[in-house]
Amino acid sequence: MVRVSLYTQLVNAAEMGFDWDDNGNMLYWLNGNDAWNYTYDLFDRLTRVDLNSSLSARYTYDAGGRRVRSWDTASGTTDYVYSGLNVLDEANGGTHEKHIYEGGLQVASVVNGAVEYYHVDHLGSIRLKTTDQLGYFITTCLW
Repeated sequence: MVRVSLYTQLVNAAEMGFDWDDNGNMLYWLNGNDAWNYTYDLFDRLTRVDLNSSLSARYTYDAGGRRVRSWDTASGTTDYVYSGLNVLDEANGGTHEKHIYEGGLQVASVVNGAVEYYHVDHLGSIRLKTTDQLGYFITTCLW
């Protein structure tokens, strides 16, 4: 059985449970044996994620509200460099992912010399990435 709150937020479903704050931020997600807890700052920005009471991710923001650093147990620390609201570079260890924009829309990224081209649908949502000028698929994604 699925139960939804007054604000149309999912509260529970088969073997799952959720909790939300008054601003609509998810605070808790029980997914089978895993319990996820989410912490937000005063501006409703995600700052910490705990999985089964252990730190799993942490996020830091600048005065303009842009995420400038993230850390998680899988990939470590990533630093973000911006031009306005656009992320120009993501640095993780010795790897840099440089983002290329045209008219405010991200059209490509370069990682270790390999170019990934982004293709959008009629709404401007990125739907797939390719690796070269011939258009061979890396993955099909829904963002």
